[in-house]
Amino acid sequence: MTLHELLDKPVWQMTGEELLFLAQHGKIHDEGEVTIKSSAKELKHFVYGLAGLARLFGCSLPTANRIKQSGKIDRAITQIGRKIIIDAELALALAEQSRRTQMNHPTAAIQPPLDLEAMWQDSLIRVSDQLTIPPVVLRVDEAIIGTLGSFSVSTGKAKAKKTFNVCALVAAALINGQVLEYRASFPESKRDILYFDTEQSPYYCQLVMQRILSLSGLPLDQEPEHLKFSHLRAIADPNQRRALIRSKAFAPFAFKLSEDDGICLPELDTEFAVTNSPSFSYQELSGEEHRKALQETFKTDTELGYGALLTRLSPAYQSICGRTYGQTKLKELLRFLLNKRMIVKAGRGLKKSDIYEKKSNIFSFLWEISYKVSDKTFFALGFANDAGGWELRNPYFKGCMAPKSISTIKGKDGQRLQLFEGFMDFLSWRKLHPEINADSIVLNSLALLPKVIPRVMGYSSIECFLDNDEAGRKAFDQLKRSCPHVIDRSVRYQDHKDLNEWLVAQSKIKEKQPLLSSTKRGIRR
Repeated sequence: MTLHELLDKPVWQMTGEELLFLAQHGKIHDEGEVTIKSSAKELKHFVYGLAGLARLFGCSLPTANRIKQSGKIDRAITQIGRKIIIDAELALALAEQSRRTQMNHPTAAIQPPLDLEAMWQDSLIRVSDQLTIPPVVLRVDEAIIGTLGSFSVSTGKAKAKKTFNVCALVAAALINGQVLEYRASFPESKRDILYFDTEQSPYYCQLVMQRILSLSGLPLDQEPEHLKFSHLRAIADPNQRRALIRSKAFAPFAFKLSEDDGICLPELDTEFAVTNSPSFSYQELSGEEHRKALQETFKTDTELGYGALLTRLSPAYQSICGRTYGQTKLKELLRFLLNKRMIVKAGRGLKKSDIYEKKSNIFSFLWEISYKVSDKTFFALGFANDAGGWELRNPYFKGCMAPKSISTIKGKDGQRLQLFEGFMDFLSWRKLHPEINADSIVLNSLALLPKVIPRVMGYSSIECFLDNDEAGRKAFDQLKRSCPHVIDRSVRYQDHKDLNEWLVAQSKIKEKQPLLSSTKRGIRR
């Protein structure tokens, strides 16, 4: 619709957009004569909304929104409610003016072309590089959650205690010690903390700050020396928030916590030395060490409740490995001992399993397991794995009970390892050599071999007892490429499929009984 047509249209029929256009481009004189400000203005081109702005600049909708929010073309934009009207010619002129202003700015420098090849070479990680472990400054029990030069993110569902989790973390860093399960060890030059909150009001931010001080044991009537708490909810523009945060120099701050994005990373203190002792896992203990710890735990009582057992386990294992476990680690240790059947349920409590007292007995590794299929109960021999699952065998069934994992049996000799494909091969070898003190790993499936290779590379001697089939040979070749010193023990039973089949054959020969054919010819009554 042209301006002349719009002048003939009744006002009550006009839209807000048409009325605004008429007010900007038409002028009515007192004598009723209509004049037009400029013939050029009558030919102005307008675009509407972010979609029109995107088409005008040939960009995406998010980019168009950023152009609008930048303020560079505000003079060309008229907004009525949710309706956005943009003067196309003026918007393009303002954008060009802004570009020229930036180019002519005295601080603006011509950026040299990027050397992408050099950047690519610098980004490559080579296996021969000598890299150092970053200084560990935050732990939960033995788990590392923070190192200098890195950052962590705490995420979770609504009302999942994320703020309390961060408060405990900050409190530990504030006193440079332990709060709940968090342990901090920052260098003295990196002790100060900046905490930015972008969501809560000043009142609730102060409550969070008071909670941090309470957890750290610091007084509530004194300003903390190493904590600066800032609330940014009043600043609506994210760009302004980021500019404010970036304006704070990091030195001598160790790290920053924020619920906003775009935060610079903290710098690394090269003079800081790691003071934490190396991590240690209870799974590295041998079976004999576990038995000694359990003997100390049940020295005065044969049966203990859950809470009393956790209390007894802590000093018992401290005497064995010299480490103090926290509550979470003790619960994991107890779950590990239950999975390994070193501790069993007894009445309303828990007791030490007697079957582990005679380790040379191969039946000490087996348990009777019941399982149901279509409401029918069946029984099988069970061999436990490290994840709490079971490998099951009976005359009619060969399978597993989830979760699937490897089985690790620790020995006294931590430098030797014997690797088996199935637990029947492992039991056969223990039958032949009950005195073996080497560590043993039962794969329970060749598909788990890639996950095991990093664990076995630290052993000075590796003996491999895999099946004499194509899959076993491929698995051995894969292991040989990563561990050239591995020894293939399958040559000992090269005329049989596996070690267990060879042992059965040797037993038949010893008893002077003919070997039965593998083909069944009828049902034995």
